[in-house]
Amino acid sequence: DQTYLQNFLKQNNLKKEDKIIGINIGSASRFPSKTWSIEKVKELIPKLNNYKIILLGGPNELKIQDQLKDYTTNDFNNTLEEFISILSICDLIITGDSLHLHLAISLKVPTVALFFTTPPWQIEDYDFHKKIISPLLDKFYFTDEYIPELTNSISTEEVLKECKNLLQ
Repeated sequence: DQTYLQNFLKQNNLKKEDKIIGINIGSASRFPSKTWSIEKVKELIPKLNNYKIILLGGPNELKIQDQLKDYTTNDFNNTLEEFISILSICDLIITGDSLHLHLAISLKVPTVALFFTTPPWQIEDYDFHKKIISPLLDKFYFTDEYIPELTNSISTEEVLKECKNLLQ
């Protein structure tokens, strides 16, 4: 949706040529531990100082939108077409195993894919994404509960390292 994209860029003082990283902070209600903790996201953002950050999510993330407004631009309430247009301008996506991951792969956007509770072997390995697997995956395999220990089990250093590797 090019009209939506142009309006989004203008409203958020972004340009297509900006270096942009999209960070997905959401997951479907079925597996709430599929997403990285908000604390880890807040810890990572200042370390990505050469990039503009767009926080990505869906309707479930509207309730936490206010606690993140001081960190960066966010995009939580749009159609699938509008959302895909935002993904298309990102230089890199950081996401759990979610719709965001599958769309980023289909768009061939470099992606750091975080696996907390679902099997990483179900996602094809491509040259433009890197999987980081929680050391607690076996313990919480397919859990449908929110487990803070699990969503905090991947360090910001691991994610930052893979971001740098993919962006070189």
